[in-house]
Amino acid sequence: MRNKIYVIKGMPHEQQDQCCTIDVGKVLANEYKKNPSDFEKESKFDAFCYFRQIIDSVIEPGKTRIVFSNLGILLEKDFALDVPRFFLEYAKDYQVFVLQGPFNIVDGNKLVWNVDNPENKIEFAQGVIENLNQE
Repeated sequence: MRNKIYVIKGMPHEQQDQCCTIDVGKVLANEYKKNPSDFEKESKFDAFCYFRQIIDSVIEPGKTRIVFSNLGILLEKDFALDVPRFFLEYAKDYQVFVLQGPFNIVDGNKLVWNVDNPENKIEFAQGVIENLNQE
């Protein structure tokens, strides 16, 4: 299950072939190297807004396939398990999202965090977005 790539529903197969692919994990890591202090935010919500600002600057909605191959910089943060909320919100907005790494997309609207014990998965349904917006 690990390191498979899943495409969220809503992106036609023929459109995938015309998309350029941007590794957003690397984009975030490069930004962190330049300005590590910019990643120190007061809240999870502020951090996710900052990530989104960076990603928005490098993608063209509907024409960019997004891959996360390096989540190291995000996983070092104390809100690592909330990161899928951010991915899910982003995917919901753009419908052209590819995810790579220890996350799987289930039925196009749920992310599953894969852990070493397959019996112990944490699922994030779309309802978590409402919770994130209230924080």
